[in-house]
Amino acid sequence: MPDTAKNALIAATSKKFEKLKDLLTRVNAKTAMAKDSDGISIKDVIGNRAHWIGLFLGWQEDIDAGRPVSYPADGYKGKALERYNAEVHSSQADLGWDEAQAMLHQRHEQLMKVLSEITYLDLYAAPMLPEVNDWPPGHWADEVGPSHYDSAAKYIRSRIE
Repeated sequence: MPDTAKNALIAATSKKFEKLKDLLTRVNAKTAMAKDSDGISIKDVIGNRAHWIGLFLGWQEDIDAGRPVSYPADGYKGKALERYNAEVHSSQADLGWDEAQAMLHQRHEQLMKVLSEITYLDLYAAPMLPEVNDWPPGHWADEVGPSHYDSAAKYIRSRIE
């Protein structure tokens, strides 16, 4: 049973990424960089998703090294997610479309490597960030992987279809 849950997470992460990757082939740079009425672009969404995978990977590294973990990052609390995400968008303002896609691909590969190497118990036995909630790393991985891939795809479809 434990291997089934881990394998299901890996399969869902791979499947949702492939669907997103296929959708990204339909987006040209001009469309990707165009802002919506909220000032967000497809490039911003992809950059944000890559950033959050990086956060997860960093949390996992900190946990493995016995270091304290800050959520979402040093100097922020969970209640400041809107401000945090706005600052991520701002920090990625000069990021190009090709760079955003490359960063997403790279982070996805890193996520898949972690998921393949981590044990079922490390994925699901205990909360990853107990000061935030009781989600184990497997739940966080689902949030930054398949769930974020789905929401990015939904946003992209709303902009191009």
